[in-house]
Amino acid sequence: MAKKSIKQTVQAAKAETKKALEAAEPVITNAVEELQAAAEPVMKKARETAEQAMEKAAPAVNAAEKKMRESSRKIRAAMAPEVYVQACGRELDVAEIQERCRAAYRATHKIGIHSMKVYIKPEESAAYYVINKETGEIEL
Repeated sequence: MAKKSIKQTVQAAKAETKKALEAAEPVITNAVEELQAAAEPVMKKARETAEQAMEKAAPAVNAAEKKMRESSRKIRAAMAPEVYVQACGRELDVAEIQERCRAAYRATHKIGIHSMKVYIKPEESAAYYVINKETGEIEL
């Protein structure tokens, strides 16, 4: 007999729990909706504040990026050695020849330079270049 009463008690408790959950569901749903409605203005204000902060910070960030790029260019320029070729009674500045090759390429092409090779032939008084798989020649 005790087994039946425990079983019946468990079933009754399940039924009561189910009724309680069903009764609580509208209250919970209403509470969630009220919380969402209350949180929405706060979230909107937070978004607006974040956007304003980003707008105010943008010039400083852009300036910092620009300074970083400029300083890295200066470092690279400072680290580049000066290279000269002495042959056939002449002295040739390699950096100047490279710049002249770039200028010759840019005069006929609008695409940026991705790769560059320069071949200096002092005996022919010429430098040959291959830029982006395009060949050319300049006089020394």
